[in-house]
Amino acid sequence: MNNLDEIPKARRPFRTIVGNACIWIVALALATSVGGNVFQMVVVDPVWSASPPASVQYYFGDLSRYEALRRFHVNPVFMFAQVCLVAAVILHWREGSLRRWLLAALVMSLVISIGTTLYVYPINDVLMVHAAREVSAASAAELTRHWLVADRLRLVLKFAVLVSVFRALQLSGVPSRARTNA
Repeated sequence: MNNLDEIPKARRPFRTIVGNACIWIVALALATSVGGNVFQMVVVDPVWSASPPASVQYYFGDLSRYEALRRFHVNPVFMFAQVCLVAAVILHWREGSLRRWLLAALVMSLVISIGTTLYVYPINDVLMVHAAREVSAASAAELTRHWLVADRLRLVLKFAVLVSVFRALQLSGVPSRARTNA
C-alpha cells in the first residue's frame, strides 16, 4: 500500500522524490521544445518554405542554418528528458493514474520519435541538407508541403505530451488516496 498522504513530505520514498524530479525535468524540456517549435513555425518556416524550390535553395544553401535547427531539435537536454520520462514511468509504476499519464506521454513521445525518424528526416535530407537541388521544382514544393504538415502534427502531439506531463506533475503532489480517484 502506497499511502503518501500519511508520510510527511520530508520522509517520502526516495523513488518518489527522484520520480518527481524526473517529471519536472521532462516538463521543462518539453516546454522549451514546444516554445522553440512555435517560434520555428511562426518565424523560420515561412522564410524557407515561402516559394519552393527557390526559397529552400536560398535558405538552406547556407548549411549552417540547417545545423542550427538540428542542434536545437537534437539537443542532449531533450535526449536526457526522454530518459527521465522513462525513469518517471518506472519510478511511479505503482501509482495508477500517475502511471497512466506518464505512459500516455511516453507512447506519444515514441510516436513522435518514430515518425520523425522514418518520415521527417528523409525529407530533411532532400530539402535541408541538399537544399532541394536534386529534385524537381514540383517535388520540392510537394516535399515542403509534406514537411510542414508533418511538423504541425508533431507539434500537436508534442503539446499533448506536455499536457500529459503537466497532469502527471499535478498528480505527483497529490496524496495517494486522492490520486487513485483521479
